[in-house]
Amino acid sequence: MKRFSLLVALLLACLFPSLALAQGMFIPQEHRIAIRGAFAIKSVTVDASIRDQVAEVQIAQVFRNLSSQPMEVSYVFPVPPDAVLNQFVLLIDGKEVPAKIYTKEEARRIYESIVRTRKDPAILEYMGYGIVQTNVFPLPAYGERKITLRYSQVCRREREITEFVVPLMSGKLSSKPIEELKITARIDNPNRIKSVYSPSYSVNIERFSDNSAVVRCSANQIVPGDDFRVLWSLSEKPIGASVISFRANDREDGYFLLLASPEVKAADSKVMPKTVVFALDRSGSMAGQKIEQSRNALKFVLNNLREGDTFNIIAYDDRVETFKPELQRFNEESRAQALRFVESINDGGSTNIDGALKRAFELVGDTGRPSYIIFMTDGLPTAGVQNPGVIAKNAKEANRTHARLFAFGVGFDVNARLLDQLTTENSGASEYVRPNENIESVVAKFYGRMTAPVLTHVKLDIANADVNRLYPRDIPDLFSGSQIIAVGRYRTPGDATIRLTGRVGDREQTFEFPAQLARSYHDDTYAFVEKLWATRRVGEIINELDLRGRNQELIDELVRLSTKHGILTPYTAFLADERTDLIATRENAAEAQDRAFKLGSGLSNVTGEDAVYARMGKADMQRAAVAPSQGQQRYRDAKGNYKVEENVQVVGNKAMYRRSNRWVDPSVTAEEAKKAEVVEQFSDRYFELARNNSNLRRYLAMPEGCTVKIDGQVYQINAAQPSKG
Repeated sequence: MKRFSLLVALLLACLFPSLALAQGMFIPQEHRIAIRGAFAIKSVTVDASIRDQVAEVQIAQVFRNLSSQPMEVSYVFPVPPDAVLNQFVLLIDGKEVPAKIYTKEEARRIYESIVRTRKDPAILEYMGYGIVQTNVFPLPAYGERKITLRYSQVCRREREITEFVVPLMSGKLSSKPIEELKITARIDNPNRIKSVYSPSYSVNIERFSDNSAVVRCSANQIVPGDDFRVLWSLSEKPIGASVISFRANDREDGYFLLLASPEVKAADSKVMPKTVVFALDRSGSMAGQKIEQSRNALKFVLNNLREGDTFNIIAYDDRVETFKPELQRFNEESRAQALRFVESINDGGSTNIDGALKRAFELVGDTGRPSYIIFMTDGLPTAGVQNPGVIAKNAKEANRTHARLFAFGVGFDVNARLLDQLTTENSGASEYVRPNENIESVVAKFYGRMTAPVLTHVKLDIANADVNRLYPRDIPDLFSGSQIIAVGRYRTPGDATIRLTGRVGDREQTFEFPAQLARSYHDDTYAFVEKLWATRRVGEIINELDLRGRNQELIDELVRLSTKHGILTPYTAFLADERTDLIATRENAAEAQDRAFKLGSGLSNVTGEDAVYARMGKADMQRAAVAPSQGQQRYRDAKGNYKVEENVQVVGNKAMYRRSNRWVDPSVTAEEAKKAEVVEQFSDRYFELARNNSNLRRYLAMPEGCTVKIDGQVYQINAAQPSKG
C-alpha cells in the first residue's frame, strides 16, 4: 500500500501543478483525488547551519487546501543526489511523524514505474534523487498544514570548493508560484572563509568575521527553475582566490569563473586611505526633490569617509565651484565644513559637464592612492564643450593617474551613451536613477561597497592557460567585504597558476594560487560558468556596438551567443518567435542589426527613457553575477520591464526553443537532424537512455518531445499521447 501511495503521489505531482515539488509535496490518496489547483504553497522557509562540511537543515513549508473537501495526504521530499541524510526528523504541525527514506536505486525504480504506467515523462528529471515519504494524514477543507523537515547533510567538496544544495527545481512540476520563499544559510568554518557565491540565485551575503558568513535569499511569487546552490572557498592567505571551470569538449575553449576575496577586517583595523571627489550637478533642472536628495547622498558619502582619506566637492552648473582649492584630509573639522558647504548648494544655471570633469581629474592629482570620482548629472551638456566625443576625449586625457570614474545619471534626460563612454574609458561604471527612485539610496548602496579598499590597480594573470576574453576587462579594486567575480575563456586545460597583482597601500604585491582547469565535459554541474561568460560577453558586445557603431562581426557573434544560450535582449528577442529559423544566421543577424540601430529606437537613442533603459539592460549583462536560470528566460525590454519568453527555456547547459509544439536544440543542423536517432517516448530504448545517460535525462523528461544533441549524437525524442487510464 505504501508503494502504491507513493506512485499515486508522484503521479499527482505532475497532474496537479500546484503541488509544486519545491522542497517536498503533499500527496492526495487515489480515492480522494482533488481537482486541479486544490493546493497552494503558502511559504517555504529554509534555515541551514553549516559547520565545516556538515549542514544541519530545517525546511518548513505551509501548504494550503483550497478545496471544500478534506483530503488524506502524504508528503514526499526529494533527496539531493550527493546528500547523506542522518538525524532525520519530520514534523506535521509540530508533531513528529514516521517517514521512510528510499535510496536513489529504490527511487529510480519507482520513477521509472510511474513513467511506464502513467505515460508522464516529467518525473524522469528526478531520477538520481532519493525520496523521503510520510504515512497518510488528513488535510482539512480550506485548512493549512505546516510541514517541518530536519536533517543533517554532508556537503560535497571538490578541491577547495564546498557546495550546499537545497532542492528547489520545480520548473516542470509546477505552474503556480510559491507565495513566499526565504532561505538562510549560516556558514562557519575553523579555517578562513574567502569567496561565497551562489550560481543560481541572487543572494545577500553578510560577513562578520573571517570564519563565518550568512547567505540570504528572499523572493515572492516565484516558480524556481534551479536548485538553490551556495559555493564557498577556504584560504589562510590575506586574499583568497579559487577557480571553477567547465569545458564542453576537447575541441573548444573552456570557461572559468574566478572568485577572489580578502580577509574580513575588524571595524577598527587600519585600512588603505583613498581619495574621493564628488561632482554634483546643480543646474536648474535639478530643482526641488532632486537637489535635496543629491545633497543627502553627498552627506552620506562624507559621513562614511575614514580618517586618512582625502576628498573634495565640486558643485557645477555653467560655472564650476569647489569646496576647497585642493584635496582635504578627512577629519571632524573638515567634515563639518564640508557639510556646511553641501547645505549651501542651490540649483540654477546650465550644465558644464566638460569643465566639471576636467576639474575633478585635476583635483585628484597624483596622490598615489586609490582615487574615485563620483559624478552626478541629470541632463545634457549645455555649457562649455557640448560635443560628446570631445568631452569623452578630454576626460580620458585629463585622467593621468587612472582614477576610477563612477557616473550617476538622474532621470531620463541624460546622454546615456556619453556617460557609458566616460565610465568605460575611465575604469568605472554608470548607474541610472529613474524618476521614481531615491537618489540618496542609490548612491548610498553603491558607496557602501567601496569604503575600504584592500587591493587596488588589480591585474589578473593565469599562467599556463592561454586566457582570452576576460570580463570585466578592467578588474575592479577589491574592497573589504566584497569579492571579484571574473569570467574568461582558456585554451590550455590542466594545472595553472592564478596571479593577482595589485597595490596594497603604497606597495605592489602579487598573490599566487594553484588552479586546475577542466580538460573535458563530464557533467553539467559547472555548466553555468559558460553561460555566465556568454551573458557578460553579450553585454560587452552591445557596449561596443553602442560606443563604436555598426560592426557585422559583433552582430554575428551577438546572434550566435544569444541563440546558443537563450540570452534574450531587445535586439534578439525575435529568436523566440516560432517563425524564426534558428539556422538562418545571415537573416537573423540582419534582423538584430536593424533592431539595434533602427532610427528612434534601440541604441540609436542617446537620451530619453528608451536610451536609459537600453544602457541599463546592457549593464545588467556586463555585471551579471548569476548565469541565466533554468526554465523560461527573461530580459529587460525597451521600457525597462522584465519580460518572460515562454518559447525559450534553458535545460541543463542548453537553450531550447519551441517549434511546432516540440523543443529544438539550435546547435542541431538540418543534415544532423536527418541522421538523428529517433526515440519514442516510453519505449524500451527510451528507458535505457534514461538509466544510462544522465546528460540526456533532462531532455527525455520534456513532455512535448525534443530534438537535442548530446556528446555529438542527435536524438529526436517523439512525444506520445498521455494515457487516460
